[in-house]
Amino acid sequence: MTTISSRSLRPPRRGIRSASRSLFTAGTVALVLVSGTAGALAQPSTTPAAPTPSGNPESASVQQAPAPVDPCATPTTTAPTTTTMAPPTTTTTTAVPTPSCTTVPAVPPAATSTTIPAPAAQAPAVAPAPAPESPTPAPEPAPALADAPTPAEPSAVEPVEPENDDLSSKTAEPDPDWAPTEDPNATVVPGEMRSDREEIPAPFTKEDADKAETMEARQRMSRAAAGCQTYWPSPYEVCGVIRDKYNSLGGPGSFLSFPNSPEYTNPDGYGKRTQFLNGPIYWSAATGAHPVVNSFLNRWGVHRYEAGFLRYPTTDEIVHSNGVGRHQEFQGGAIYVAFQNAVGSAIGGVIRDKWNSAGGYAGPLGYPSSDELPVNKNNGRYNNFVNGTITWSQPTGARLLFGAVRDVWARDGREDGHFGYPLSDELVSSDGIGHWVRFESGDYIYSTVVTGAWRVPWKVFQIWEHLGNELGALGYPTALPRFSPAPGIDLRQLFQRGEVTIGSDGYAYYRHY
Repeated sequence: MTTISSRSLRPPRRGIRSASRSLFTAGTVALVLVSGTAGALAQPSTTPAAPTPSGNPESASVQQAPAPVDPCATPTTTAPTTTTMAPPTTTTTTAVPTPSCTTVPAVPPAATSTTIPAPAAQAPAVAPAPAPESPTPAPEPAPALADAPTPAEPSAVEPVEPENDDLSSKTAEPDPDWAPTEDPNATVVPGEMRSDREEIPAPFTKEDADKAETMEARQRMSRAAAGCQTYWPSPYEVCGVIRDKYNSLGGPGSFLSFPNSPEYTNPDGYGKRTQFLNGPIYWSAATGAHPVVNSFLNRWGVHRYEAGFLRYPTTDEIVHSNGVGRHQEFQGGAIYVAFQNAVGSAIGGVIRDKWNSAGGYAGPLGYPSSDELPVNKNNGRYNNFVNGTITWSQPTGARLLFGAVRDVWARDGREDGHFGYPLSDELVSSDGIGHWVRFESGDYIYSTVVTGAWRVPWKVFQIWEHLGNELGALGYPTALPRFSPAPGIDLRQLFQRGEVTIGSDGYAYYRHY
C-alpha cells in the first residue's frame, strides 16, 4: 500500500470526475473522502413507557432495504442501503482538511495518487432518553365470593410434568375411583367409620378421615354449607367457584388430587385460593378460577405470584399444536414451558408483542429461554429466545437480533457495552446472503455463514459503503477491526477482497486485491 503526502497533492477545485477502471485491479491503492461524523440518534418511538401488556400482537412487518445515510442531515435510525456501484474511471479529488460535517460524494474517488481526509475521531453520542415509568395497575375492589363469575372451561389436557422433581408440584396420585361417603356419620363412632372399612390414602390420617366424614354429614344437613364440599379423607372444605372449577376438572380424580388447605384470602385482600396436593386453584372476580401447577407454579412464584407483574392467571394451561410446549396466560403476560426450557419463562408487554409479530414460538426465534430481564441503560429490558434476543428501551423500541449477530453484540456487553442498543431489527443484505444491524454507537455488525459475524466501525463503514458495501470491490468483512496495528495506522480492517486503513495522518486508504 502506497502512502502519499497530502502536501504533494492539491487537486483542482472542480473536484471529482469519473474514476478509472484501474481502481479495481490487483494492488491498486485508492482513497475515499468520508464524513467527519456519523448519525446515531435513537429513533423516536411510540412504544409504551414500560413493557406492560399492549393488547393483540401487531402483525409481522416486512423489513425494507435501508436508505443511505447523510451524516450532515438530521440523524435517524434508518440504516443505509447496500448498493451495487458501477466500476468508476479516473478521478481527481480535492484534499480537504477534516471538517465538522462534510458531504461525501456519491461516486467513490479513486486514483493511484490521491489522499482523502479520514473521518473525525468520534461518532456523536446518543442523547439519553428519560427513563420510562412503569405503570402500576389500579387496585381492584374486593367483591363478595358469592358474586364470582362462572368459571372458564378447563384445559383439555393435564399440565406438563417436568422430569426434574424439583420443578414439579406433584406430591400425590389422583384417585380416579373416588366417591363421596354414602352414609356419613355425623359423629365419630368407633369401628363404624369409613376409615375402618377403606384404606386411607397418604398423607391423610385416620383422624383426618373421620373428621372429613363428619363434615360431609353436616354439609348434607345444613343449607348454609351448601356452597362447600368435603372430599373424604381430606378434612378441608372447597367452596364456591373454586369448588366448581375443581369438580369440572375431575375433583380428587384430577391432576390436582385432594385438597390440603382451607380457602385462603390472598395477601392483596382481593383474590382467593385453595391448595391441593399437586397445586393450587386461584380465583379473582376479574379472571375466574384457574389451576397453576408444576413449572408454571414455580415460575409464577419466582415473580411473586399475584403480587408480581404477571398478577392473576386468566386461563388454564394451553397446549400448543406442535406438541412441544404449552403456555398459561396471566393478566400481565404469560409463562411458556417447552421441551427446550422445562423451567419455563415469563414474558409480557411490548417484547411479547414483538415476538408474536415475528411468529411467536412457531417463528424463527423459537421459544423463550429466559424471563424478561431488566438492564440499567434507559431502564430497558430483554428476553432471550432459543434462536435470538429481543431487546427494548423507550428511545429505541423493541428490536430483534438472531444468533451470530446477537452473540457478537452480547460478548461486547449487550446494551451496556460499546454497541449500545440496536437501532433496527436484524436485516438482510442486498445480496440476500448476509445479515446486518446498526447500533447506537454508529457501528454495524455484518454476518454471513461463510465469513462470520464482525463489527464494522462507523469510520470503516463509510468508506466501505461508498465502494458498494458487500456488492462492491471489497466484499464482506472477514476479521475484527484492528486498532493501532502499526506505527502511523489508527485502524485497519480486512475484507474478502481487500482492506480499509485509517492513517494517523488523518487520511483513509483502501486496497483492492
